[in-house]
Amino acid sequence: MKRQIAVEVICFLFILLFVYAALNKLLDYQKFSIQIGQSPILTGFGSWLPAVVIGSELALAIMLMFSRLRLFALYGCFSVMIMFTVYIAAILNLGVFIPCSCGGVLEKLGWTEHLIFNCVFVMLALLGIILERSNDGGGTPRKRLITSLSGSMVSSIAVVVGLIFFSGVLRDRRGSFLRLFPSHPVLEKMSYDIKYNSYYLAGATSNHVYLGNTVSPLHMLILSTAEPDTQHVRLNIEGITDQKFWSLRVAVDSPYFYAYDGAVPRIYRGQIDDWKAKRFDHDEEFFLDLVPLGPNSFFVKSLSAETKESVLGKIFTDSPYYYFDSSLLERQVDGVFCTDGIMLHNEEFNRLIYVYRYRNQFLLMDTSLHNIGIGNTIDTVTRAKVKVRAIDSGKTKTLAVPPPAVNNTAATYSHWLFVNSHLLAQNEHPKAHAEASVIDVYDLTSRAYLFSFYVRSPTKSQSLREFVVRNNILISLFIDQVRIYDLNPAFFQTNKDNYARINRKVGRTPV
Repeated sequence: MKRQIAVEVICFLFILLFVYAALNKLLDYQKFSIQIGQSPILTGFGSWLPAVVIGSELALAIMLMFSRLRLFALYGCFSVMIMFTVYIAAILNLGVFIPCSCGGVLEKLGWTEHLIFNCVFVMLALLGIILERSNDGGGTPRKRLITSLSGSMVSSIAVVVGLIFFSGVLRDRRGSFLRLFPSHPVLEKMSYDIKYNSYYLAGATSNHVYLGNTVSPLHMLILSTAEPDTQHVRLNIEGITDQKFWSLRVAVDSPYFYAYDGAVPRIYRGQIDDWKAKRFDHDEEFFLDLVPLGPNSFFVKSLSAETKESVLGKIFTDSPYYYFDSSLLERQVDGVFCTDGIMLHNEEFNRLIYVYRYRNQFLLMDTSLHNIGIGNTIDTVTRAKVKVRAIDSGKTKTLAVPPPAVNNTAATYSHWLFVNSHLLAQNEHPKAHAEASVIDVYDLTSRAYLFSFYVRSPTKSQSLREFVVRNNILISLFIDQVRIYDLNPAFFQTNKDNYARINRKVGRTPV
């Protein structure tokens, strides 16, 4: 009688566990499928494995209710819990991270707690098998029992190992890449409806966001990051009415702001306390893009007069006025479109960064344009897929077809590089990728990938246009929306000594 009661209790616990877990997964099946698909050690099985897991749990729960099927069901419980345990052990030892896909209260447990929880239920299943076989009429020979249990254990381990092995084969064959998604690296703080699609990010501080306007170049919209508050200002630029511009842009680098047009060329500087600016005396060099490095120098991209290819350089307000280095950008196709990219200045470490738009590479330089190193983004596009066509008797080059962008936009803060990528990872769900913009985080010290997170789009038609990161705040600009996020301090610490803890938090071995 005692043995029978013990078996009934064990069966009840398994029924409760499997029904609870299966129903939670069914209630949010899409989320469960995405989480399974994000597993780097189960790549390629996300389409059918979620249904198999849920079906197995429900089938075992039903079988446990019938005495004739109970022994077979307990062997199934033993095998399933062995599989879950081996899978968790693989996650803990292979240094990868995926969100927990258990659902409900179990989702709150860490991976180590999950391992202990599963081991307890493995022992319960083992005890249930022994007691149930004893209840069948005098027990079972020990050798036969050990053989059957060993067979179940070995086959269960073999199934998980086989899935992991073939996952690696599929991943290598597809030449794809994986992303690591920790829980809530950024937390939404507030949002603004700016109503118009002509605004762009001109700069930001921890307290304010500065938006320039392409339609009205002298208009500036200022947003508060602390509370919902907006301010409109008009720039007062000396002599601007006497000059025609192709595209006047504004960059704010507090306490200064700069208005510039590289096609004219003109550069103006003023202070944000009065928004009045005067022209620099030495700004005769044409340029394509500009990033302020301080009150007296600028990081610029231009076209070489000799090769007609893109070059990086600096403009100074004192002698020497210009400096360009044609050896920094690597030509792959035409030297212009294939080297297109995003220019960044990391103020905390005084470093320059150039992120290629059409290939998986970024350059790290000091402010004297000395190459410190080359890093790679996690995708596999090593060569820009750019097709160029010559027009006007070969004098002008244009894109034959729009090339697929690898790195759409980027930002930097402290020892991190943030890259918004358009490419879908092997373990991402297409729907999740379509409804949000993914940002990959890299460590500038080691130039290693850390993890990724999503920035949710206001609507399906609005993708991320630009973003900046300042003092643990991420500011994102969509078509007519600005959203502000706090960086979760559990993942973003300015102290480099916290790298090991951050890597443990995302389940990754430090590089």
